[in-house]
Amino acid sequence: MRVKFATQVLSHSVAVGIKTLAQIKQLKDQPQRNYMAAAKFCENFDGLFNCFNSQRLKDSRKLKSALSDGSAHFPFFDQCMEWLPRLRLFGAPPGTKQLPSVEGWQHNIVCLKMLWRDIRERHQVSYLLTNRLNQDCLENAYSAIRARAGRSAHMHPRRVPWPSLTQRCF
Repeated sequence: MRVKFATQVLSHSVAVGIKTLAQIKQLKDQPQRNYMAAAKFCENFDGLFNCFNSQRLKDSRKLKSALSDGSAHFPFFDQCMEWLPRLRLFGAPPGTKQLPSVEGWQHNIVCLKMLWRDIRERHQVSYLLTNRLNQDCLENAYSAIRARAGRSAHMHPRRVPWPSLTQRCF
């Protein structure tokens, strides 16, 4: 699934739409609690996407702001760590193993909390912009390496433009 599509589907706007339609009784095929659970699912993943993609110190969406000691991220992470382990595929038999992506989100939350604790204590950092922790920077760096090294399948380390790559990522 494309990330952009996932972030559009699992968004606050979709959650609000589901809730609204359920409340005005436009959705009738399932019990209302199922629709509210679907809306909560969308809201939670929207929050996770925002937490792991913060780009500014302050944002109107609190979870899209930088991670800091007093931010809304840590209570939200605690809520997600209660919610994520209970996720199962609909109709899956009891005892079915959890989806790898759900386990990955749990690991990411734990790792981000550990990283925050470590950089705050060792380097006296007061906030963290989490968008620098995702794979986009790495993909951009590899793209720059391929572009500058002539897109060779057998690149040599001496042909890699290291100074310009570090400026892109850090």
